[in-house]
Amino acid sequence: MNRKILPYVNYLLDNEPSPFCDYIICKELLEPDEKAIQESYDWAVRFKLYAELHDEQMPDGSWSGFEDMIAEQAKGKHFKSTTRAMSRMLDLALDISDPMVLATVELCRQYVSGEKDFPNVWGKNNWGKRIGTRHSAARWLTYFEPDNIHVAKLRGQYAERLNAVCKSGCFSENLWEQTDYHQHGVFGGCFAYDKLYMLFHGNCISEEIERIWLKHEWYENRLWYNGNLPSEIKTPNEKSFIFWLTRLEYLQRFSLFGEFMEAEVAPNLYSLCERLCNPAADMDIKTNNYFYHQGQYSEAPRNRQHKKSDLLLRIIRLLNKCD
Repeated sequence: MNRKILPYVNYLLDNEPSPFCDYIICKELLEPDEKAIQESYDWAVRFKLYAELHDEQMPDGSWSGFEDMIAEQAKGKHFKSTTRAMSRMLDLALDISDPMVLATVELCRQYVSGEKDFPNVWGKNNWGKRIGTRHSAARWLTYFEPDNIHVAKLRGQYAERLNAVCKSGCFSENLWEQTDYHQHGVFGGCFAYDKLYMLFHGNCISEEIERIWLKHEWYENRLWYNGNLPSEIKTPNEKSFIFWLTRLEYLQRFSLFGEFMEAEVAPNLYSLCERLCNPAADMDIKTNNYFYHQGQYSEAPRNRQHKKSDLLLRIIRLLNKCD
């Protein structure tokens, strides 16, 4: 654990942590204790935050469409696609040992191997497109089963292409698009840029290539997350704060993440942690239903102190990658 976050971990543990807060701290931030982790997991999954995710899972392990859902099916649902549900699984520190997660992993295995096709989706925004590709399933499966043989194969192809695009010493979006020999339709090619997030695993790119790509991601690429760059610090009272924080979370698995955080973002987040630990500090923390309940670990999200504690935990999980 990054020793700098210890005071904030102790603060959360001393102030009646929610079951999922206790589980995440036990699993990710403290010295490994398998018995304690299992006991905290067994307690956490009895509560609503787990049930609202589990109860919407379909028998095949999906949440209807993989990357999107027909509007009629989505009505009244918390999780609008399988990928949204998988994002929440990561947020709750669930892994393949959880039966719900395992069912989804098995589905993704079938997708990436070609054994199962993606469902047809005819929603108003989908143009009759089959929502999902093997590449997208591979990206998400990487978080839960990174050494899957089909995932490793696709990851190798992305690494090879990224190496070629970065030969000049910088990342070129134009060259990336030009070299996509699998282009199709208005959604672009199979080698979509966001799948590069799967390269955090496997030592498949050199430190030099990772630094080139992260530099582009950190300072230049506004394509994802509503155009919020990791380098452009947001505050909790801004609507874009959740998008900014989510983007950092998907970059935190890269080995050079701490290097890019060091100059400005990490000091800002440490300062924010101090305010969140101050009971007298009145903070406006915006929520955003695009990522349903992302970063919520307590049962009462409207409670001011619960919101502060939840955000504190979310931030120190990021800072723990900066040691």
